[in-house]
Amino acid sequence: MLLVVFGALDAVSVSEPCLRVKFALFICHLSFFINAASFLLCRVAIPCSGSRHIQVTNHQPTQQPKACTPTFPVTRFMQNLEVLYHEGPCLVVNKPAGILTQAPPGIDSVEVRVRDYFRSQEEKAADTKIYTGVPHRLDRPVSGAMVFARHVRASRRLSAQFEKRTVKKTYWALVPTEVNRDLPADMTRSNESGELTELPERGTWRDHLRKIPGRSFVKVVEPEYPGGKHAILHFEVKQKFSNVALLEITLETGRTHQIRVQFASRGFPILGDDQYGSTATFGPDFGDDPRDRAIALHARQLQFRHPMVDQQVDIEAPLSDDWAEFAS
Repeated sequence: MLLVVFGALDAVSVSEPCLRVKFALFICHLSFFINAASFLLCRVAIPCSGSRHIQVTNHQPTQQPKACTPTFPVTRFMQNLEVLYHEGPCLVVNKPAGILTQAPPGIDSVEVRVRDYFRSQEEKAADTKIYTGVPHRLDRPVSGAMVFARHVRASRRLSAQFEKRTVKKTYWALVPTEVNRDLPADMTRSNESGELTELPERGTWRDHLRKIPGRSFVKVVEPEYPGGKHAILHFEVKQKFSNVALLEITLETGRTHQIRVQFASRGFPILGDDQYGSTATFGPDFGDDPRDRAIALHARQLQFRHPMVDQQVDIEAPLSDDWAEFAS
């Protein structure tokens, strides 16, 4: 519009200066009124046919977040996770006996319960993927302290401590005080077993262990045997009962079934561990499946450096009621 007006202004003859000045004043007034009208139109809502008012606000969702429900079926082991320590990405729990550390999808495990715990703490939905680092494991029938990591960096640093053997692992166990000579036929005796008639008050045992391929079973082998791994533990008798001893065991190495095999191969199988020759029972009887049964082996204490703040962490895992008769 203004271009048309300015074109008209140019069309006015230069020889008529009065008319040109009046025309210029008219243009200035017209420009003022156009700007004022534009300003008012921006401030005043003018309804028109088919229009609608749109209000922009900070949207607050009315839908509640999904509840964090367990992702595994309810079983007789279903219970609240016993958390012993949680600082940053580092979590220590008290693993119950009879539950796997890790398991295929759909099967209850400590790892699954830890993930659900993280979801609950972070108020995430039940189907949210949660990273959980597992730097070490405990056998299914064993209970006690286990550490987990919430992110990759913490998991790698914890795993490095286990690999370098700077983590101190202390176990409590119940074993018979007299030698049991009736070991499973497929189990090899330690070279020291023939010298023992009763359990020593303390000692250090060294063996080479080999896991049998395709089986959840470990044997003592000669040092030169292919696949054999050096295993070292230290133990001390804390208390003796009529025919049972309460032991405190410290591991230097962390081999599969190490404590179970090293004691059983000398004729002192862990109470309840029928896989390695025990004829005694321990804890409640959950049924015919021996995998559901507990054995008298408990990861009592775990000492390590926090992976992120470099502080010493020293955790002691309480005993279950199954130990009440032997440890007060």
